Amino acid sequence: MRYFIVSWLIFLSLLSNAQVIEKSYLTTDKDIYAPSDTVWFKGYVFNTDNTLSISSIAYHVLMVDAAGNKLLDTSWPINGGITDGYFVAPMLEGRFRLMAVSGQMIGSPPDQIFSKDLFVRSEIADEIQLLAFPRFEKFVPNDQNLVDIFTRFSANNSAPEVKLTYRIINGDKTSRKRRIETSAEGKVVLNLKDIDPQASDLTLLIESEDKRLTKPIKLAVPIPVKEQNIDLQFFPEGGNLVNGLENKVAFKAIDQNGKPFDFRGKVLNQHGEEIANIQSLFAGMGEFSFVPESSQRYIVELLDSTYTLPHGVDSGVSLSIADVVNNDSSSKYAVIKASPDLYNQNSKLVLYRNERQVGILNFKLSERSLWKIPFDNMNVGIYRITILNENDIPLAERLLFSNPDKGLTVSIETDKEAYQSREKVTANLKVTDHLGLPIQANLSLSAIDDARSKSPLSEQPNLLAQVLLASELRGNIPKPNFYFSNDPKSLPALDLVLMTNGWRKYKPSELKEPEGISGSLHKMNSKKRLLTDREVVITSLRNGGIDYFDVDTSGIFRIPATYLKDKGDSFLIFSEKTSKKDKFSLRPDQKKRIEKSIGLKNYLSYHSDSKLLTDNLIFRKEHKLQPDRFQNTLLLNSVVVEGNKILPNTGCELRDYHFQEPWVTKRVEELDMTDINLLYLLKQVSPIVKQFGNFKPLNRLQPMVYDALLSNEIPAAPDGAPMRIQINCEPMEVIEFTQMRGFETVDGQYFAQEVLNRIDWSNIESISINSTFRSAETGANGTDIVFADWTFPLVNINTINDQLIYKPIFDMKYFHSTYQNYTKEFYAPVYETEKQRNDPVPDLRTTIFWQANVFTDENGEATITYYNADRPNEIKLTVEGVDGYSRLGFGTSTYKVLEGPQTEDNR
Repeated sequence: MRYFIVSWLIFLSLLSNAQVIEKSYLTTDKDIYAPSDTVWFKGYVFNTDNTLSISSIAYHVLMVDAAGNKLLDTSWPINGGITDGYFVAPMLEGRFRLMAVSGQMIGSPPDQIFSKDLFVRSEIADEIQLLAFPRFEKFVPNDQNLVDIFTRFSANNSAPEVKLTYRIINGDKTSRKRRIETSAEGKVVLNLKDIDPQASDLTLLIESEDKRLTKPIKLAVPIPVKEQNIDLQFFPEGGNLVNGLENKVAFKAIDQNGKPFDFRGKVLNQHGEEIANIQSLFAGMGEFSFVPESSQRYIVELLDSTYTLPHGVDSGVSLSIADVVNNDSSSKYAVIKASPDLYNQNSKLVLYRNERQVGILNFKLSERSLWKIPFDNMNVGIYRITILNENDIPLAERLLFSNPDKGLTVSIETDKEAYQSREKVTANLKVTDHLGLPIQANLSLSAIDDARSKSPLSEQPNLLAQVLLASELRGNIPKPNFYFSNDPKSLPALDLVLMTNGWRKYKPSELKEPEGISGSLHKMNSKKRLLTDREVVITSLRNGGIDYFDVDTSGIFRIPATYLKDKGDSFLIFSEKTSKKDKFSLRPDQKKRIEKSIGLKNYLSYHSDSKLLTDNLIFRKEHKLQPDRFQNTLLLNSVVVEGNKILPNTGCELRDYHFQEPWVTKRVEELDMTDINLLYLLKQVSPIVKQFGNFKPLNRLQPMVYDALLSNEIPAAPDGAPMRIQINCEPMEVIEFTQMRGFETVDGQYFAQEVLNRIDWSNIESISINSTFRSAETGANGTDIVFADWTFPLVNINTINDQLIYKPIFDMKYFHSTYQNYTKEFYAPVYETEKQRNDPVPDLRTTIFWQANVFTDENGEATITYYNADRPNEIKLTVEGVDGYSRLGFGTSTYKVLEGPQTEDNR
């Protein structure tokens, strides 16, 4: 037996990695929300070796809807690789996608950033129960495919003559709506026809907006299709089948919708002789072993289809991981077998952690070599073993999961198994390592109403599954949380995942210093030449202090992100005058800011897919809310406690109207920002924009408007019409609406150019222009002219986080913000007194409690207390987090809230 030591190589490899590469994870208090509910989250940033990263300053959280519209773009401070915060859920029902990326990774490939989906569903249960039952087991094209549809007020009370519409969704395609109506008995039979015979993923979506309803109702019914088209893939352990040697082969079967397909089958040679029996172990994956012969071809027959195994090679190396018993103990070994022609050739076994080489061993190939894997010197996670020949050409490769049993054990127990509504809950947390020793850790804790918050996507990865598995591999990982459960199949299935999925190679950001600051100094003259004999001064507006950075010989100053880290969110950057006549401009690097905006936009585009548009999971029967005794309270819109709901400011979001006619909108990434002249930027959005000037109507008896932004010539205004201007949807100083005073005019002032030129437009987010213009009728002799009756073209300028930065004199300084958002404490009602417990206002929270940072003490323990809400449901507690060594832990627990006494308010 041979051993190899990797600790000193691990140290060297850590020093050699100079580029910042990080990966993120974000957990939320739950996955399904009421419209405009508050979403609480905790974010993590890890290095590629799965230790918490301290490189990035800000943590960016974005959200996109099915149409690709950006619904959220926030940034939060990172402390020790961890952050937490909140935002407001969308107002409409549907499926939405969250993205999280650290500041240092903006500009990296979009498939590397973390994403998860959340759902928004009304808290009001359907007033009419809509049911549908297909009469067929499998959909058959051009046949009778009948579906019975029922509408009921309750189980024994039909809802008659309900008007319905229905659509057929085939993958990402949707048919036109068709109308039907239930009978007096609340029933209608639907015959599904005119459907693509090749359809593979069918859903029947039934809707009603009947006048008797407070809100529309929907029901999504999956339609079973004919036998699936199965994709069966084979993965020889080590990479190749080597003829004459025993080979282990993993396989993975998925259907046409990408879902795992479990099956049993046989491996046959070209003569039809049975070579091996195969059966999937979990999620369509399994393995078998056999000795291939060079003259044979091998197949698997499945559902009338034939699948061919890869051809074997006569010269090669097989690499496998096997348990070997030695002195009554079992250890894992790398087993290397070579074909006879390769015996005694120099080779080496290399152990990698991501791209880093952490162990190496030189040896000669032979019939069979066993090398003990040094798990004692390895962390928890995925490693790669590669066999190289003397020319460093790979001969075989294998992924393995190290020390799956050495994570943290997190337990959570409540002082009771069942509680009354509004009763106090005491939850005790305990964290230990694999040896049972207490561990100090930082954990998040959520307590949710499981019946009303159960996710339609139960397979979204938790902290362990995302960081240790999903983020490390390419492709979709089926049921990722299962591999970290206590199920006896979990570890064998985990090994199958590694054998059937390739490892992910992370790339750093394409931007140089994504979170750093750079800029230049320019002489304030016509040539605006670069100044090189200067230094810039930076001070943190939060922490104070002053530091100096030189302008290099090319006229550029650079302030690295490492300097900005942990110094606050806002900085003032300026340069000192050398004399009274010294006039210069300090300009930040706009190219980098635009590149970062483009990078974030690319993430939105990449992660907005057809699944969001056609997803109807929340409308399936199993995910629909059932009416309870609080239904009438919700329908009457009474005052209820729903948690710390934060209502957004409405009316100025781009998605509200700025992408619809007659609006024209361009985001900053679509603008040429080389010249931050507002008139230049406005003309890029719409050709209607002309210049700043004075508005002179056709009839001079009408009042003049001075210093306005003018549109191009139109019939009612030969010199152009004045344009209204909004900044972040707030009107600027409006045109003074004046009337005639006899034959004397009272002119208006707009001060557009004067005001706009005082603003630094470097933080523009978007510009929208509405070109609509309508003049009002005039009275006799042009009297009674009221500008309030006119419709003027409108410009709306949105800035990042609604912040306006005003120019200092000569632009000799500017402000830089590293992040804009700060978290706050979760609102949790207290029911200590009899009066509080008997408060008639219903407490209908579905997030009963949330705490982003729970710290266990030196005994590995922490105690949390909170109060239940009113609904009698099962409450699910979820705890996950890290310790000081970045070891991960996850735990869950449940308890019940019992049905309480009914009152007039909740009956």
